[in-house]
Amino acid sequence: MKNDMPGNIPESIRALLLKQDGTALSAAESQQLNEWYETLELVPAENLLDGGSGEANEQALIWNALYTQVKGASQRPVYRMKSWIWKAAAVAALVGIATAWLWYGQRPYKLEIATNTGKVQHITLPDGSQVWLNAKSRLQYNNWQPGKAREVVLSGEAFFDITQKEHQPFIIHTKTVDIRVLGTSFNVKAYAEDGHTETTLVTGKVQIVMKEEDGRTVTLEPNQKLVVQNRLDLKKIETIKANKIPLPDNTGYHITAAKVIAGDSSVAEISWRERKLTFFDQPLSEVALQLERWYGVTVVFKEETMKNARFTGTFRDESLQKVMEVLQMSAPFNYRISNDTLMINK
Repeated sequence: MKNDMPGNIPESIRALLLKQDGTALSAAESQQLNEWYETLELVPAENLLDGGSGEANEQALIWNALYTQVKGASQRPVYRMKSWIWKAAAVAALVGIATAWLWYGQRPYKLEIATNTGKVQHITLPDGSQVWLNAKSRLQYNNWQPGKAREVVLSGEAFFDITQKEHQPFIIHTKTVDIRVLGTSFNVKAYAEDGHTETTLVTGKVQIVMKEEDGRTVTLEPNQKLVVQNRLDLKKIETIKANKIPLPDNTGYHITAAKVIAGDSSVAEISWRERKLTFFDQPLSEVALQLERWYGVTVVFKEETMKNARFTGTFRDESLQKVMEVLQMSAPFNYRISNDTLMINK
């Protein structure tokens, strides 16, 4: 290997370094960049950096020196740094490549939209598809390449109105299911803390792959809803076993009809888009999750049996206290609101 760092970084390498700063390199580009690094005289990182508390800062300073050169004018003469700094800069750059590879490998989605408690946000995706994101939800995606699948990751709830693109399917990834569409509108409810993941089709057709059912595929027709039991995480299983509660069947699923709200014929599963808080024969344990997302409170049950009481109702722009007063008419119970806590008793 050569003993000196070249005075100018080749334009092709400069372009790769710049690209690496903003996106992931292809396998061929990574190989080209690595071959260039091999022309430098490298020494083990531990010989340059002592591994102490100042290591991160020193690496950052070294990398900044190389980064400044890359960002500079293409033909500008380059200041020659001391040999050990160039070696360290190359090592730091290699570390940067490895870090970038791990980052993109574990989390390849660089764009993210997240909503806070009680907020609904409307998003237009790069392909023109429309998305409404419900409270406490997160959507991750990329600027998709022509001809490649349009993929997003959803945690929470969203309504999708997808622009049809031939040979470029739209795929939604959740913890429990993957949903593949071409052009359609539907709702997905996939909160990690909920017991189920729900997909409600409004128009078109969707194909759903159930990850916990050995990849079983289900196709939905309009006004159908697929409900898939979420697999319990280990901590929840340990808690349930400790309390001697029978474990539920966590690989079950069923298809049912979408629920229609009496009076206005709207679909209950997507009424949140119109700022409607809707309960449709749901246990109070599920109602409590919706109240937490809608009003930013923590619900505490002083009486566990109240979790099983079931409620139906639709509210729009009502205060939490008003909602609780109406619910009391269906199944009498006591409650108290203290700061950000809602306590429910029998």
